[in-house]
Amino acid sequence: MERYFSSGAFTFTPKTRRKVSVFAFCLLISVILWMFFYLSNEYRYRISAYIVFINQPAEKAVSISDSVKATLIVESTGWNYFFRRLNPEVLTTDLASLGDEEAVDLRKFLPSYNRQTDADQKIVDINPDTVYFDLVARIEKKVPVILDASITYQHQFINYGPLSIRPDSVLVSGPVNEVRPINEIHTAALQLNNVNSSIRRFIPLDRKNKKNIHLSSQSVLLTVPVEEYTEHTLKIPVEVLNNHDNYEVTLVPSTVSVTYYVPLSRFTEVGPEDFRITADLNQWQQKNKNVLSVHMERSPDFVKIVRAKPESIDFLVYK
Repeated sequence: MERYFSSGAFTFTPKTRRKVSVFAFCLLISVILWMFFYLSNEYRYRISAYIVFINQPAEKAVSISDSVKATLIVESTGWNYFFRRLNPEVLTTDLASLGDEEAVDLRKFLPSYNRQTDADQKIVDINPDTVYFDLVARIEKKVPVILDASITYQHQFINYGPLSIRPDSVLVSGPVNEVRPINEIHTAALQLNNVNSSIRRFIPLDRKNKKNIHLSSQSVLLTVPVEEYTEHTLKIPVEVLNNHDNYEVTLVPSTVSVTYYVPLSRFTEVGPEDFRITADLNQWQQKNKNVLSVHMERSPDFVKIVRAKPESIDFLVYK
């Protein structure tokens, strides 16, 4: 007995259903083959890329942006159009051979652009095809780098040495009227909180409002030694200065209590002999002071002084 399959208003026999399945399969294969051959053909299409200018003449500065956005006409297969982007998306234009021209014809650089991209993507045109600029006098000078950072430390951690940035200065070059006002270059703002280990990281330099300025370095290396510390106090004897008449001088008190932070790893390296505290007798002889101020003349560079008490002392002079 022959069976029938019904779907709405249509009724299919098993034989008819097999024919429909074969037809659908063949249609799918045909579409896939058509797409394959279609995408294998070459086409021209538009994509966007950034054109970056490098190697401007040493004695001149180019008053244009560092880069421009351009539309490229690319000749390639449909596969690349649908499934790939231009690689790279940034193309460089070498201005080293510029004379006194006031414009750059970007079409002359098409061979260079094609050498920078994949071989199966050919750039055949560019828009805009010309970039206009001014050549102006150029100067160069060296300026210090200023660290723009806010750093806080976890409880009982400190930086036990100076913060350092390398390089600590950079060469700034560009148009005379833009370089002359620059006396320093700041880093990008950095904020670190609850630090409990040494810091070593690169920080970019702030190039805001400096589009025509070239810097010899784009970033600096920040190094901050950080270590857990302990607090300690030593009594340091006070040394009298400028006792030219060899008076017998008695200081009251004769020592100053110095409280300092020291890294745990270097605690045993610190002793009273590493400090020098003085009181100048000229304060009495020349300024008629009845107390002497004390001054910290020397301390280890890896400790941080918290306080030194007292800040002034009484004295007795026996002639």
